[in-house]
Amino acid sequence: MGVGDGQALDGSRRYELRFETPPPCGAFWSVTMYDAVDFFLVENPIGRYSIGDRTHGLTVSEDGSLTIVLQRDEPADP
Repeated sequence: MGVGDGQALDGSRRYELRFETPPPCGAFWSVTMYDAVDFFLVENPIGRYSIGDRTHGLTVSEDGSLTIVLQRDEPADP
């Protein structure tokens, strides 16, 4: 269940958004988290509402890919 089959994301699940290479752009890119009901930014303990090319600590893998993990729980590997 998830984006691939047209279903809304569910906060109880873990998702990975993987790019073979970081998104090409002329300015910037970001992935922003909004509530599906009223479209407000989703409150969270770390106050992070988007991840993008300017996010501190973003790491590209040795093969040049970028994986963004979306989940409720704090990651074991930051």
